[in-house]
Amino acid sequence: MHMRSLAIAGIFAVIIALLPATAHADTALRRDARGDAPSAIDITRVQYRHARQTVSVRVRIPDLQRRGRVLLRTTRFNIFEAGYIAELRIRRNGSLSKRLLYFDHFDVHPRRCAVGGSWNARAGVVRVSVPRACLDGHRRQRLYVDAISALRQRSDNAPAVKRLARG
Repeated sequence: MHMRSLAIAGIFAVIIALLPATAHADTALRRDARGDAPSAIDITRVQYRHARQTVSVRVRIPDLQRRGRVLLRTTRFNIFEAGYIAELRIRRNGSLSKRLLYFDHFDVHPRRCAVGGSWNARAGVVRVSVPRACLDGHRRQRLYVDAISALRQRSDNAPAVKRLARG
């Protein structure tokens, strides 16, 4: 019986030690008006997350289809005047393209980075994540983040979070 108690205590200690690492992020939920963009790109809700290793967004688009693109913009400034753009885009062949760009006030420049993400049309959810290590000059405790969905010349901007703190 004593060995069993030690084993259970050890399991709890491991779980408690892991909790701060998995729960160590700040999140912000924003809702967006429905019907302000074509249904295939009409964002209704976003959840931004600023964690120790990544900055990410979960974008809810109820009528999402396998076309278009979703952007996560991140900057150290209080508005998006220069910073990083993580983009997920559906290619013509249906595959998913993931890339990181840097906007320098005038133009966008590709950056090498393993942008993460998924596109689930059935669930109406797109996820985009970028490692903080890729955000040169913008790895701050608080970041401006926003998300945009786009199809051809039309877009829908989700409400931004101007100072999302790292958890």
